[in-house]
Amino acid sequence: MIDVALSVPSGAVGPGSSVDNVFIKICGITCAEDALLATAMGADALGFVFATSRRQVAESVVRDIVGQLPADVLTVGVFRDRGRARVVETVNTIGLKAAQLHGRESPATCQWVAERVPMTIRALPAGSPDLQRFDEYGAALLLVDSPAPGSGEVFDWSLAGRKDPRLLRAFMANARAAQPVRYEGDVERRPFDWQEEG
Repeated sequence: MIDVALSVPSGAVGPGSSVDNVFIKICGITCAEDALLATAMGADALGFVFATSRRQVAESVVRDIVGQLPADVLTVGVFRDRGRARVVETVNTIGLKAAQLHGRESPATCQWVAERVPMTIRALPAGSPDLQRFDEYGAALLLVDSPAPGSGEVFDWSLAGRKDPRLLRAFMANARAAQPVRYEGDVERRPFDWQEEG
């Protein structure tokens, strides 16, 4: 799964940041070979899924993969409705650089986690009323996902709300835009048109 940021988050610049204002996170990494290939191809961040999923990976495997990566890669643990203390323990024990909370975590839970890990990413579905209260979550970044978060379903970026300044700290997961999307000022970019296979 590929997540694309609208702008490069401060402090989250990785080896693939040669493209202005584009930040690429490859999620669902399950082996060292894929992680190393993704970073060699320019990925800025890698996501490791700890939630129940076909891409779920064991903590011991992630620890081994992270030990082989360049230091400037943003490593992200993806969690869904896992106890907050367990999220913090997992991120800090493995040495991940971020926790992505992708479930029904409350603003209070997200804030608690954010105070104890290097960076927190809050995932919310496009069109969710919670997008309007994103700042209450205390997360550094927002991941706007399809209405079925984590499903890999493609959605139209326009559902995220075009002129919202919070989107300057946002990723778009599995997104497709039929028309150019306005990001910052008068700059327009046409996102890559791709679809996940398998």
